[in-house]
Amino acid sequence: MKRLPRVLVLTQFGTIGGSSRIQVLQFIPHIEKSGFRCTVRYMYPDSFWRTQMHIKTAGGFLRFLNLFLFLSIGLFKKIWFAVTAWMYDGVIIQKETF
Repeated sequence: MKRLPRVLVLTQFGTIGGSSRIQVLQFIPHIEKSGFRCTVRYMYPDSFWRTQMHIKTAGGFLRFLNLFLFLSIGLFKKIWFAVTAWMYDGVIIQKETF
């Protein structure tokens, strides 16, 4: 059996982020239907988005701490994804993710 080409898809947010949905995630089913196997990874969790967009209640200091923590984690995730990208046949990166 022929191995399907693997594609790493990197987005800023999961499905909660409108930019990720519109710019990348809506195309995943079409890419997979074309014969590719997609692995979707996102830089920041939904909880980060909710806090920064004032959907989740947090004071000024907690919002700053949330920002600092998840931007730091995001930096290490970017490095990790760059180092492991060789395992895929292709990489799709959402605008402004890197």
